Amino acid sequence: SDGGWVATHEDITEQREAEAARRESETTFREMFAASPQPTYVCREDSGKLLEVNAAMVDQFGFEREQLLAMSERDLCRGSEHERMRIAVMVAA
Repeated sequence: SDGGWVATHEDITEQREAEAARRESETTFREMFAASPQPTYVCREDSGKLLEVNAAMVDQFGFEREQLLAMSERDLCRGSEHERMRIAVMVAA
């Protein structure tokens, strides 16, 4: 080698704009989720394990947030009540 170096240039403007838009969307979702007056949670689709709960969930069910996060959605309700509740649930894959 002659000790030189090679430089390349790649325009990543679109990539950065897409990342910024994704971050903004996630922030908006988190704010809406947290502020919702409706008890709302996110759970794993396969196990029903609660991954996130909002303050309305804590208020309605009377558990601490950490207690709820140790539960599954089946722990919260039984039978047909579970199916009705599931309709309004956002499920994490």
